[in-house]
Amino acid sequence: MKDWYHWFGVIATHLGPDYEAVEAAELMQMRLIVFAKKSLRGEIKDIETAVEATGILHVVGNKGGLVVRFSCRDTTFAFVSCHLAAHEGEQYRNARNDNCREVLEGARVGIPQMDIVPQTDHVFWMGDLNYRLDPYRFGFMSLPDPSKDKDHQTLPKSGTPEHKEVWDKIQELIAAEDWEELAKHDELREELQKKHVLSGFEEGVPNFPPTFKVLALKKLQKKWDEGSLEPAKHPLMWTEQRWPSYTDRVLWHSHPTKLGDVTQMDLRNVPEALTSDHKPVQSLFSIMLRPKPTLLPVKQPAEAPEIWISGLEGHDGIKAMDATGKSDPYIFFYCPELGIDFDPENPAKQFVTAIKNQTLNPKWDDSEIPTLPCMTADKDVLKNSHLMLCMQDFDSLNPDDDMGFACINLGPFIEDEGDFNAAIVLQGQQAGWVKGHIKMAWPEDGVRQKREFQGGGGCECIVS
Repeated sequence: MKDWYHWFGVIATHLGPDYEAVEAAELMQMRLIVFAKKSLRGEIKDIETAVEATGILHVVGNKGGLVVRFSCRDTTFAFVSCHLAAHEGEQYRNARNDNCREVLEGARVGIPQMDIVPQTDHVFWMGDLNYRLDPYRFGFMSLPDPSKDKDHQTLPKSGTPEHKEVWDKIQELIAAEDWEELAKHDELREELQKKHVLSGFEEGVPNFPPTFKVLALKKLQKKWDEGSLEPAKHPLMWTEQRWPSYTDRVLWHSHPTKLGDVTQMDLRNVPEALTSDHKPVQSLFSIMLRPKPTLLPVKQPAEAPEIWISGLEGHDGIKAMDATGKSDPYIFFYCPELGIDFDPENPAKQFVTAIKNQTLNPKWDDSEIPTLPCMTADKDVLKNSHLMLCMQDFDSLNPDDDMGFACINLGPFIEDEGDFNAAIVLQGQQAGWVKGHIKMAWPEDGVRQKREFQGGGGCECIVS
């Protein structure tokens, strides 16, 4: 605890009197502190924190994630700091992916039925993510004996000639300052592209050396004193125990309605910090805060449309949540910019389909899908709106399991109805698809249209 207050004081002193702490989270040796200018502090509200341990047996906090979430000027922010599984090789890379999913699954804030991503305008994800350079996976080098390990699961052990050969090759790229080539062999870069982890997150390309595994000051000073390294030419050096890698990262994700509002102004390391085998990484962002949206009415305006969804079904890769290898899926709809909200404590603010029992290919009759009332007729608002389809697994004894969310841009359907097929994202990884048909039903001459349902129980008409 003494170290915690010391570190807090160091940061506060460095930032100066114009800043004050918003909130902090702690998990063993991990710390996340959010500061804001005092001029903004009064506009920050709805502050929440969460932690999730992913270490030994998934309960020890030597690895895990911390979350601080809040709103400022009607824009929501979440900061996530992580320390993920270490070491080189496929099993450890998969463990890091699993760690990210665990953090998204367990560190819940806001609406607990959803992870932080679909309900937050801007998420910043940072820390010692521990992803490594993989020289074999991307063709930088050939495996010593590919016949024994076609899947690149077992890499040369530290201290072997094969391991040292890779280390030397990486050193050549570092000496040439070929940062782009180094980035091509980064694990996380490909995992993001393939949507295996943190789907939809963005990251800048570093123009500095790998931040791990560097010599700390005492060992570096010894080499300087011995004359084996010149301080001017070698302000930092890497141990041969591990391949140099970009383990320390800063990523971000913006809600589809806020895409383009975040600009990364700077990404750099801090070579002057010599107390660890990691170099700190810092990033500067410019974030556009949009004007406060017009307050939506409580009652639906007579001229506002309804959203009719039909032919709704899930397919191709939906996750099994039950011991039976199946799920009991249902979908709730969420689009707060149109007043289609979700409040787990208020049934009047829940737009939910029927539950489909024991299936991974659910199909809903049209009569089992709610009509979604828009609380505005403003077409500019409607065109920028995105409807979230949040799939849940019903459980009569325990809280329902999150099965992921799909996002649909409503812009193309404002004037013309049409089909959609959207990927489901579960804790940052693609987990199936959901498809259907959308119609924006506008009132005709002030009269709201009747919706006819073609369901298993026959045909019925409902007047909204």
